[in-house]
Amino acid sequence: MTPSEIAYLAKLMAERGVTRVEVDAKGERYVLVVDAARPEPAIPAPDAKPQVQDGSSACAAAPGRFLSAHPARDRPEVSPGSAIRAGQILAYLEAGDLVLPVIAPWDGKAGEMLASDGTLVGYGTPLVRLLR
Repeated sequence: MTPSEIAYLAKLMAERGVTRVEVDAKGERYVLVVDAARPEPAIPAPDAKPQVQDGSSACAAAPGRFLSAHPARDRPEVSPGSAIRAGQILAYLEAGDLVLPVIAPWDGKAGEMLASDGTLVGYGTPLVRLLR
């Protein structure tokens, strides 16, 4: 059986409430077990658009560690009072080996940093105050 065939069988089992299937195919034996009591958790897809929750702050689009500067640079992307343009990188979120930009949703000025460098933040956490 191929991995796609196994995935298809597992999907059918979950949809129909079947928890165990044994398959003999081409001299190979497979036992598929689906834990029906534990549904798979829903994971929201990351949103590529800038996140603004309260209308005045750029917010975390994913959980991670807040960084005001890219790990390869030694100065912050913006400082309070600096002019910003829509689409400009304001800061970063580090999640494992991944570094995600925090993007300005509109033109204006950067206000205060609402998170400290290195702070673990969750999805939707306000990170940078935005001024119009």
